[in-house]
Amino acid sequence: MEFRIKILRILAIVLLGGILIRLGYLQLYQGERYLRQSEDNRLRVVDTNPVRGLIYDRRGRIIVENTPSYSIVSAPVSILNNPQTLALMREIFNEGEDNDWETTARKYIDSRPEIKLKRDIEFASLAAVEANGYFLPGISVKVESKRLYPYRTAVHIIGYLGEISSSELFQYKGFTAGDIVGKKGIEKSYNTQLFGRRGCYVVEVNASGQAIRRIQGRDNIPSVYGSNIHLTIDLELQMLAEELLAGKQGALVAIDPNNGDILAMASAPDYDPVVFSGVISREDWESLINHPGKPLLNRCIQGTYPPGSTIKMAILTAALEEGLTTPERRVFCPGHMQLGKRAFGCWKEGGHGQVNSLMSIEQSCDVYFYQLGLELGINKMAEYLSNFGFGVNSAVDIENESAGLVPDSSYMNRRYGEGKWTKGHLLNIAIGQGELLVTPLQLAVYCAALANGGKIVVPHLLKGILYHNPDKWKGYKPSFHKIEGVSARTLDILRQGMLNVVAAEHGTASWLKNPNLAVAGKTGTAQNPHGEDHALFIGFAPYENPVIAVCAVVEHGEHGSTTAAPMVMKIIKRYLQYEIPGERSISNKTVG
Repeated sequence: MEFRIKILRILAIVLLGGILIRLGYLQLYQGERYLRQSEDNRLRVVDTNPVRGLIYDRRGRIIVENTPSYSIVSAPVSILNNPQTLALMREIFNEGEDNDWETTARKYIDSRPEIKLKRDIEFASLAAVEANGYFLPGISVKVESKRLYPYRTAVHIIGYLGEISSSELFQYKGFTAGDIVGKKGIEKSYNTQLFGRRGCYVVEVNASGQAIRRIQGRDNIPSVYGSNIHLTIDLELQMLAEELLAGKQGALVAIDPNNGDILAMASAPDYDPVVFSGVISREDWESLINHPGKPLLNRCIQGTYPPGSTIKMAILTAALEEGLTTPERRVFCPGHMQLGKRAFGCWKEGGHGQVNSLMSIEQSCDVYFYQLGLELGINKMAEYLSNFGFGVNSAVDIENESAGLVPDSSYMNRRYGEGKWTKGHLLNIAIGQGELLVTPLQLAVYCAALANGGKIVVPHLLKGILYHNPDKWKGYKPSFHKIEGVSARTLDILRQGMLNVVAAEHGTASWLKNPNLAVAGKTGTAQNPHGEDHALFIGFAPYENPVIAVCAVVEHGEHGSTTAAPMVMKIIKRYLQYEIPGERSISNKTVG
């Protein structure tokens, strides 16, 4: 009996010793780990997104700012552990079972501390959530911001925001699901700078997942405001460009030929940016994508058009530099050129008579350029057109730019078959028709090169970025390259011909002549197989010291001299007023 008692005592001592050793191990060696786990169960890290940076015009006037917006968020575990919460949430927001928040919660339960259930909710819904807070464990309201537009302008430049997609999570480093990011335009190009840097804070939660209090001083990181973007556009010039395009389809681009600053970039039709400031409805989205005028299309960089006669300076450059013509050489224009059995007409039915190089630009004689096209051939025309920036992206700092099309012999052989295209194609391309396609921005850059002495500038919308914490200004550094193989003598001829378009008696836009302002330009009318011709005009001013180059394209506008040219003249006159102290006329919402 005593032996059994001893055995039991020994076993009790061993068991007690084991328990004490285990307790000591857990307390001394694993205590910190389990303390951290227990705290993780009662503490929750809440991300705080920064206030998105603002967008200004070149003169410091605000064109995009922020206004408060409210979202509903929850920890995934709270969703899964409280089915009654979801039932009440669906009742408040009038949501059906098709809104499967449970699946979303299961998907992110191990990877995200919280998920966004609703974004940009209305005040009535916000009040209902707040009033039923006790019955919605784990549900909280998060204050965010959405875009506010003091002016309804520059929508294709600015772009819009939206919730980050799965593919964009790989594109944007440091972003998480649920973040609001730039989808188009400047908002996308400079999204990282505009977004800023997120912060976080810690809250204590109860067993139901409801936040009890905020924990001060523990892992709290303040967010950093997004950087402010200053654009090159002039607000008043931009609004004038949009006013001139009202009721039309087309594009207008104005740039500084000396540094590539885009002063205005308007595409019509456009859309109301407010529809993208919150959560866009399905009806609004379908209305935009099904609109016959394609308002989401930025025609300045995505619209491609035959350039018509605006391209003739590039063709003349090729002929002069290749020694195929001289400034003095004259070509007789009877009103058409006979090529085989077909007569290719000049725009002036009676003909221009004897035409030299200056007159060919001034009066836009098609026959003169038919002759040059035959002599140059398609590859030489393609070479010089490419040198002037056509057929390649301009590297403007918003995406989805089209390169247009500069056809060469390889392209023509692919399209029509080896040797199956004719000299008639050369004649069409020489006057800016046929397969040749350009964007309005490319035409503006080309016009700028003629204005600045042969430099291809990189067009850009960014003037500079004002970073925060610490405050630092970083301005855009302009870049350009000199066009190879174009002499100063040739450029003088081109510029004089463009001046004569407006200033000479027989110029194609002579009725726009202004004795106080020397404007050089070139009219263009591009054939449109789907309706009335497109109207084009490019121009720069002042002639001796250009500070602005402009391109206008009006779809179905018929004649460049009467439709597009007056628009360009109005833009030039308005902008040059800014160069005179005291002439700036915008009076409201100025931020300096």
